[in-house]
Amino acid sequence: MAPTIGITTYHMYANWRGWSEEGALLPWTYVNSIRKNGGRPVLLPPGGDVSEAEATVAVLDGIVIAGGGDINPAIYVPGASTLANTQARRRYQDYSRIGFYESTNTTTYNSMQVNAEKRFGKGLAVLASYTFSKKLDDYGWTKPDDRRFDDGVSREDVPHNLKFSNVWQLPQIGDTRALSKFVNGWMLNSIVTWQSGFPFTIISGRDNSFTGINRDRADFLGGNADLGSDRSHGEMVAQYFDTSKFVANAIGTFGTSGKNMVRGPRYFNTDVALLKVTNLTNTVGLQFRAEIFNIFNNVDFNAPTSNVSSAQFGRITSALDPRILQFGVKLLF
Repeated sequence: MAPTIGITTYHMYANWRGWSEEGALLPWTYVNSIRKNGGRPVLLPPGGDVSEAEATVAVLDGIVIAGGGDINPAIYVPGASTLANTQARRRYQDYSRIGFYESTNTTTYNSMQVNAEKRFGKGLAVLASYTFSKKLDDYGWTKPDDRRFDDGVSREDVPHNLKFSNVWQLPQIGDTRALSKFVNGWMLNSIVTWQSGFPFTIISGRDNSFTGINRDRADFLGGNADLGSDRSHGEMVAQYFDTSKFVANAIGTFGTSGKNMVRGPRYFNTDVALLKVTNLTNTVGLQFRAEIFNIFNNVDFNAPTSNVSSAQFGRITSALDPRILQFGVKLLF
């Protein structure tokens, strides 16, 4: 029977449908490596109390502590480094990659936040907020023993974030009881989000540093890689940024392109909900809901391929959800 191996995950924010939400994540290479070696991977979310951890460990055959900087990289030797002798060039040759966690990373966040609110009155409530911000960190572990190499814009940096929401109780009309039950009691809600895209790093896709870390960045040739957002969707999909500005990093280096130096497509979305509660009796009500996500069917692209070695480099290959409609009926009692 295959051994069950638990893998710890990271508690961090990720981009889900344009929203930055908390998640329990880890690189896919951990899962793939355990499967290749005959194990059954089980993801372990962070947090929980001691008793929960003890109960989880009791049913596992082993645990992999994921993440951290690699304290056992292969040492680059000019003229004598190949992918085949990676293990022989490691500091501790009895081990492969050794991830080391330490509470030394630095994050800086500064913002200006403006809120405007109309509290519910006369059937209407409105809330609008705008945030102008900058987030920096030194998280990345690209270059061994040099955390400053990853000092730059955070992948969660969103400079402009505008949100608008409202609750509108539609005016009462009709004077007959039968007509009133049908046309009155409706409520229209909406949420509008307009924000900058998330930044991303251009990676080499090759271990030209010969460290075995596989996080080399591309070399940047200079100039401006931004092609602008005032282009057609077809042009943006074919080439989102100027790919001629990047090449694979030179042998024995980690790349000259900056961390998260290219920003992905912006995000715009409007969700609308129409609902009504009809009182059937004094204690029983019937709620009808009609919800439309992305009502304007706006195309929100995911980030383009950022791997210089990929045939799809610079191309956008996916987008977020199109317009989605859903209806529901709920009995309230």
